[in-house]
Amino acid sequence: MESLLMEESVRQKMTAHLALVGGTNSDNLMRWMLAAAMTSALASRLNWAGKKDMRCSESKKPFKDTTLQHSMFVAAVQQFNPKLTDKDYSKTVKKWLCYAPEREGGIPRNQTQVKRTRVKLRLPQQTLFPWFIQYKA
Repeated sequence: MESLLMEESVRQKMTAHLALVGGTNSDNLMRWMLAAAMTSALASRLNWAGKKDMRCSESKKPFKDTTLQHSMFVAAVQQFNPKLTDKDYSKTVKKWLCYAPEREGGIPRNQTQVKRTRVKLRLPQQTLFPWFIQYKA
C-alpha cells in the first residue's frame, strides 16, 4: 500500500476518501479513518515509533513515518481542524494502535495489569491489646 501512496494522484485520492469517512470531531474522525484504512491484525503489528513491545517477541513497525499516516493527518486537518497539531493527532493514533490487540480478540489491557490495593484492618483496641486494658484498670 505504501508503494501505491508514493504516487501523488493516488495519495490525493486516498486523502479525499479518508476525509469522507466522517466523524463528530477530529478525534472521532481519526479513529474512523484508522478503522477504515487497516484491520486490527495489521494495527497490532504497528505502533507510533516502531519500538519493540515487551509483551510480544516481535518488533512493531513505525506508523509515524508512513505515507498513510501523512494522508490521514492531511484529511483530518482539511475536514475538521486546520489548527490540529501533530501532538494531538499522534496522541489519538497512539491510543488507537495501543488497543488494537484487544480489538483483534486478545486479552484486554485492564485484565493484564494486576491491581494491588491496601487493606487496612480496623479492630477495636481491646482486641489488639487486651493486656494493656487489664493493666490500665
